[in-house]
Amino acid sequence: MRQRLITHGNTLALEQRDMCGIAGIVYRDRDRTVSESLVRRMCTALRQRGPDDEGLHVAGAVGLGMRRLSIIDVSGGRQPIFNEDGSKVIVFNGEIYNYRELRRGLLERGHTVRSSGDTETVLHLYEEHGADCVSSLRGMFACAIWDEPAETLFLARDRFGIKPLYVVTAAWGIAFASELKALHAAGLTSRELDWEALDAYFQLGYIPAPASPFVDVRKVEPGHTLVWRRHGGVTMRRYWQFPPHDQPSPPDPERRVRELLDESVAAHLVSDVPVAAFLSGGLDSSAVVASMALAGETPHAFTARYSGSGATTADETDLARALAARHGAELTVIDIHPDIRDTFEPIVNALDEPHADDSAIPTWLLSQAVASRYKVALTGIGGDELFAGYRRHIGLLAAEHYAKLPTGLRRLAGAASRLIPEPRNGTLGVDRLKRFLLYRSTARGYGHGSPGAQPPPASASCSAPRADTPGWPPVCTWTTRRFSPTTSSRSATGWQWHIRWRCACHSSTMS
Repeated sequence: MRQRLITHGNTLALEQRDMCGIAGIVYRDRDRTVSESLVRRMCTALRQRGPDDEGLHVAGAVGLGMRRLSIIDVSGGRQPIFNEDGSKVIVFNGEIYNYRELRRGLLERGHTVRSSGDTETVLHLYEEHGADCVSSLRGMFACAIWDEPAETLFLARDRFGIKPLYVVTAAWGIAFASELKALHAAGLTSRELDWEALDAYFQLGYIPAPASPFVDVRKVEPGHTLVWRRHGGVTMRRYWQFPPHDQPSPPDPERRVRELLDESVAAHLVSDVPVAAFLSGGLDSSAVVASMALAGETPHAFTARYSGSGATTADETDLARALAARHGAELTVIDIHPDIRDTFEPIVNALDEPHADDSAIPTWLLSQAVASRYKVALTGIGGDELFAGYRRHIGLLAAEHYAKLPTGLRRLAGAASRLIPEPRNGTLGVDRLKRFLLYRSTARGYGHGSPGAQPPPASASCSAPRADTPGWPPVCTWTTRRFSPTTSSRSATGWQWHIRWRCACHSSTMS
C-alpha cells in the first residue's frame, strides 16, 4: 500500500493511507447558514494531513472543506471541484488508480473535464450513476458529494477502509471528517464515551467500524456508501464485500498472483512526485520492491535496524541488503532506538483513537526519515492478511485440532499455561501461547476468530485467489525464485534458507 509522509514542525503526522483530509457540515434547515470559520476550523485540525493546500465551499446551509497533499495533478487539482453546471460539488481524499481509463470514457460520452486528476472523474461518474459510481473505482478513497438539486449528501469509503471517514448525524443535520479531532474542534460531538466500543478495543486492539470512541460519532464502514437526504433519513449501503469462498481456482495460481502483484505495484507508481519504498526482509515488502524494479524503476528503499531487547532476532537488514543488491535498489538503513519519550504523544495525536499496535512506533520513526525526501512510499502492509502470513493463522488451524481434545484436557492445559514463565527478552511468543491455551480451554472460545486488520490491496489485487484456494504452495515457490539473490544450485544458507523457511510457514498455513 502507499503511505503519505508529512513533516510539520518537529513532528511527523503519519497515516498509513493517502494523507489528505476532508470535512464538511450540512444543516437540515436550509435557512441556517454554515459559518466559514467553522469549516476552516475543521480543516485546520486536518492540516497535518494536507499541508500543501486548502479549499472551501460555503454556500448557505452547506459547507465543505479539504486539506490537500499534492501527489497527482499537483498544479491543477485544487478542491472542491464542481461539475459542468455547478450543481454538484466534491471533496475527495485518496487516489483512484484507474482514473485515466475512466476519464477517457467520460470524455467520449461528452463530459467536460477541466482537470487532469482523479477527483473530477469521480464527480462525473456520480452524475451518470449516482451512488453506484463507486463500483468502477479501483483505489483507496473517502469522498463527499453535495448534490444541490436533490439536496443530498453522498459519502463513500473504499472497499477495504484504508481511508478514514467519521460521521455525526443529528436533528440539525450531518457532519463528516477524515479525523475525529476535526469534529471535536468544531464542537460537533459531545465526546460521551462509547463503552461498548472501548470494550471491543480491549478485546481486538482497535475499534472496528462503524463504532468510534464517542457515542454520537460513527464511521462509514469499508465498502459502504451513505446518503443523507435533507427531507428524509440516512441510507447506508454496502457496495462491495470480499469475494465468496466458492470462486474457482485460476488455472495457474503462480502466474496469476505474479501478474496481480506487478499490476498493483505499477498502478501505485502513478504519481507526479517520486515514490520510495519500505523494505524489511519479509516477502511482502520484498515483493513490492522487486516489482518496482521490474516496472523500470530504481527503487530507493528504507529499512529499519533495531536496538534494545529482541533486536537481534528482529534484525533483517542483511536480507534487505541482499534484496536491494539483486534489484539495483538504493538502500538507506534507519536506526530505531527504544526511546519513545519524544514520539509517543505525536503518535497518539496522529492515530486519533486508541490502537494497540506497537509497530506504530518504528513505522513513525522510519516514516520521519523517509519524509525528509519523499511524500510517497510503498509498503508491503496487507500482504500477511491476504496471504495468511501471521502466526495467528497457524493458530486458527491448530485450534481446529485442539478443539477435538476432551474439554477436561483443554481446561487442564489452560490452567497449566499460567505456570509458564515469561521470557526475559520481552518476546511475545509465550504470551500468545498462554492466551491461546487459556482462551481455547473451553468451547466458548471457538466462535471467534483472531482479529486482523482490513487488508489493503497492496501486494495483490483483492480479486486474487485466497489462502483457501487450491494451488497456493506454488506461489511460495515463485516467491523464492524471484527474491532469492542466490541461485537454486547454491547451498540453502542465509537469505535463501530464510525465504524457504518463510515459505514453508506460509504453505503450512494455506494447505
